[in-house]
Amino acid sequence: MTQDEDGFVCWMISKEPSKSAFLVAANYNPPTEKVTVKDKEGNSQSEIREGYEVSDKELYLPCDYKVKSEIVFDGSDFVEKEAQDLGNQLVFDILKPSEFKIFLLTK
Repeated sequence: MTQDEDGFVCWMISKEPSKSAFLVAANYNPPTEKVTVKDKEGNSQSEIREGYEVSDKELYLPCDYKVKSEIVFDGSDFVEKEAQDLGNQLVFDILKPSEFKIFLLTK
């Protein structure tokens, strides 16, 4: 598992000795968030804060795993979308708040 302060997180889910695994990469920042802030006098007030994007993230796959496919939601179900050969590196240009990507990895 990787978790960065800017909101980027990823998990690898596998069952030993399986030759496949799932990788989930996400931006854990919410699109909006209601927070309580205090002013200089100590008075509290609520405000809505906008979430922010995570950008320019690189992830190197462990061991000899390679991306076989991306699992995408087609509006009614999750389906496999074959991936091009990405080697052992994934690059995420932009992940919007609460956006996630799911990949099927194979050895």
